[in-house]
Amino acid sequence: MGCDIHAFIEKREPQSSSYSRSIHFPINRDYFLFGLLAGVRYSKCEYIQPRGLPLDINWFTREQYEEMQMDAHTPSWLTLPELEAIIPKLEEGREADKKEFGDFVSGMGELFEDDSELTETGRENLAQLLIEEKEKPDRFYWFLATVNCMRFAEANGLKTRLVFWFDN
Repeated sequence: MGCDIHAFIEKREPQSSSYSRSIHFPINRDYFLFGLLAGVRYSKCEYIQPRGLPLDINWFTREQYEEMQMDAHTPSWLTLPELEAIIPKLEEGREADKKEFGDFVSGMGELFEDDSELTETGRENLAQLLIEEKEKPDRFYWFLATVNCMRFAEANGLKTRLVFWFDN
């Protein structure tokens, strides 16, 4: 069984003292990212000590957390500058991951290159499959979309934070 993250962007109007809106934001399973965010499932890197849920958590986010009951663990929250500080570390891991993934996809091709049973159509389909696999967006884009959403909100005068927790 794997570990997933449940992430919510909360926003607050400048004149308000509470976070008025919350939206669930999908972030794909990425244990290196989980390690950077809170030391979950990957603790070989520097991470921000989990803070628990914020005292002024949005009602919708709290409801989602409480609905999970005992399955939810390691709640925390981060601001936009804290998330932006993670990006360079994540990019380093991403480059290593892309190389490893590229090697894996190439290995898939090598598995069939000497296969005399493979028809010409089969070879064309394999070539197309390998191209599609190499061009797939990686998990990093989900996290970056979250950060970009928060950047947009803050550039337009809102205050944001990412509230998150994990499950097993």
